[in-house]
Amino acid sequence: MTKLDTILERMSHLATQDDINTIAAQLNTLGAGLSTALTGIRDDIAAILAANPAVDLSTLQTSVDALSVLVDQATALDAENPVVPPV
Repeated sequence: MTKLDTILERMSHLATQDDINTIAAQLNTLGAGLSTALTGIRDDIAAILAANPAVDLSTLQTSVDALSVLVDQATALDAENPVVPPV
């Protein structure tokens, strides 16, 4: 089961504040991992282009840019809904 599956399963049940905070923390971890991966992919693309400028990586770059937009939107949504400390 992936982290996303776990999150969706937990959200389908009545959640406690601790459950919600745990889900938010998992989303933060996932977002950070995706951001790091996207940076690495962009660095790899730049290295390939520097080594062989004749290679057309525009389709790959477009896909990475689209994924980056989704990550940014998820990060913004998370920022609008910060984790509430337990009472």
